[in-house]
Amino acid sequence: MNELEVIKPEVIEPNALQLVARAEIDSQITTAKQYPRTLSAVKKSMLEFATLDQETAESCFYTLPRGGKNIQGPSVRLAEIAVSCFQNLRAGARVIQTVTTGETPHVIVQAICHDLQNNVAITIEKRRRIVGKKKNDGKVDEDDINLATNACAAIAFRDAVFKVVPGALIKPVYEQAIKTAVGDAKTLADRRVSAVEKFAKMGVTKDRVLAKLERKSIEDITLEDLEVLFGLFTSIKDNQTNIDEAFPAAVATKPKFEEKAGADRLLGKAKPQEPAAKTEPANPTDDMVDKITKLLATAKQPESNLISYMRQTNMADDSLSSIREIAEASPTALRTIIEKWGIVSKALESL
Repeated sequence: MNELEVIKPEVIEPNALQLVARAEIDSQITTAKQYPRTLSAVKKSMLEFATLDQETAESCFYTLPRGGKNIQGPSVRLAEIAVSCFQNLRAGARVIQTVTTGETPHVIVQAICHDLQNNVAITIEKRRRIVGKKKNDGKVDEDDINLATNACAAIAFRDAVFKVVPGALIKPVYEQAIKTAVGDAKTLADRRVSAVEKFAKMGVTKDRVLAKLERKSIEDITLEDLEVLFGLFTSIKDNQTNIDEAFPAAVATKPKFEEKAGADRLLGKAKPQEPAAKTEPANPTDDMVDKITKLLATAKQPESNLISYMRQTNMADDSLSSIREIAEASPTALRTIIEKWGIVSKALESL
C-alpha cells in the first residue's frame, strides 16, 4: 500500500518593509475606528473649502471638448478637497510603466484610495499618450514625459477618490462650486471681462473665445458660457487639454462673390483675370521677433524679463528659453504681448 505524501504549503515570511507597512495600515485602521467621521461635518468642511473664493471654486470643475461637445465634471482639485475633509482616508498615485519609443509612447499610472474606517480600497490604472512638441519634430523629451505623467496621475487620483467618497457628498459641493465661480446676473458683466482676460494671458484672443462659444460679442456671453470657459481654463492648467484643442482655429471660408466669379469664368461670362505677380511672403516669426526686440529696447528691458513674465502668466512653457522659440511654439501669445504692450511693459518694470 502506497503512503500518501503530504505536501505542506510554503510559508513566505514577510520582510521588514512589509511588516512596517502592515503595522502602519493596521494602526491607521484602529485610529479610524476610534475616531469615526461625521458626514454632516465632512460636507460642511468640503463646502467651506470649495467656495472659499472664486479662484478656488473655478478650479473645482473642468470642461473637456470631445466630439464637438463639452464634457464637464468635478476636477482633481475637488478630489484633493474631498481627501482632506473626508478623514480616515489614504490615497495616492504611482507610475507603473513608461514607454517612450515606438509609434505610441505612453505612460501608465496606478492610483489607490483606501477608506480606513470602512476598509474599502479602490485601485485604478490610467494610460496617457506622451506627445512630443512640434519644435522637436514630435520627438519625446523629458519635459513631455513629465507633463503626461503628471496629467495621468491627476486623472487616476481623481477617479480613484470619487469611487470611494460617495457621490452624494461630491454632487452638492460640485454644484455649489460652479455657482460660486460663475456668479449671478449682478456679477455677470465683470466676470465676462475677467474670463476673457484670463485667456488673453494664456495667448487666446477674444475672437477665438467668442468663436468657441458661438457669440458675436463679450456682452452676449451668458452664465452657462462662463461655466464652460472656467472649466476649460482648469483643464488647460491641469494639462488635460491644450489651447488648440479647447479653442480650435476657425476654418477660413471662401467668400460667395469669389465663388460666383469663378463659376462665371467657367461659363464664359467673365474674362479671366491675370494672375498677380508672385511675391515672396514675409516670415511672420522674424517679423514678430523684430517687433518684440524693438519694444524691449525702447522699454530698456532685457529679453529674460519678458520670458519670465510669460512663464508666470502661463503664456510660455518653462522649456522655452528665447523669444524666437516662443514665437515658433506659441505665436498667438506673442501677438497678445504686442497688442497689450502698454500693460505688459508696466508689469515688466516691477520684475
